[in-house]
Amino acid sequence: GENSEAVTLPVLNPDDDTIDRTASFMLGTDGSLTGDVTVKRLGASSDDLRRWFAMSSDKDRQQSLENSLRSDFSSFQASEEQVKNASSLNQQLILHYHVTASSYAKSAGNMLLVRPRVVGSDAFHIADGPRHYPIKFSSTGNWRDTFDIKIPTGYTVDDLPDPVNVDTPFASYHSSTTAKDGVLSYSREYTVKKIELDAHEYPAIRTFESEIYTDENRNAVLKKDD
Repeated sequence: GENSEAVTLPVLNPDDDTIDRTASFMLGTDGSLTGDVTVKRLGASSDDLRRWFAMSSDKDRQQSLENSLRSDFSSFQASEEQVKNASSLNQQLILHYHVTASSYAKSAGNMLLVRPRVVGSDAFHIADGPRHYPIKFSSTGNWRDTFDIKIPTGYTVDDLPDPVNVDTPFASYHSSTTAKDGVLSYSREYTVKKIELDAHEYPAIRTFESEIYTDENRNAVLKKDD
């Protein structure tokens, strides 16, 4: 009634909601990949996951992990899953696991095509056509990936994906792939700055998400030494 009013809730700083994925892998000459992955989460967006981990069985956790990896690998085995601090809200929720994927790198003559972005996707589907309603993100946040892949003996880097740097008023995305001392390194940072965008900003979001999708699926080229 007359005594009611709308209250605008504060939008958290992106650094108050974080996800950090780190991993070290070994690549075989047959294209197989094996390594350890650690995912650390802190902030409001981890609440549902904390609750689920606290209540789920080991079997449920294993199945959930395998489901999440099916979009990253065509054939794999996941093991040694560990979850820490599920009930400690003031500490990072930590998930650790070991993964082995056969035929991860694709052979092309004397070359191996390797996707540096090994696990985890930040891209989401954007439908074609006009938008008539505001666009809402689930939260602001800062998500970072750092992956190292040990190059097999007898191979050198022939080509690397170009870095990606996209800055908009609502989000930013930066990624780079480098090679040094026989290690292929991929790093990226994705920051969501705003919760809600007007419908007329839909084309900008479509372009932004296209950049992320393209980056996530690019390959580095390793060439076998003569």
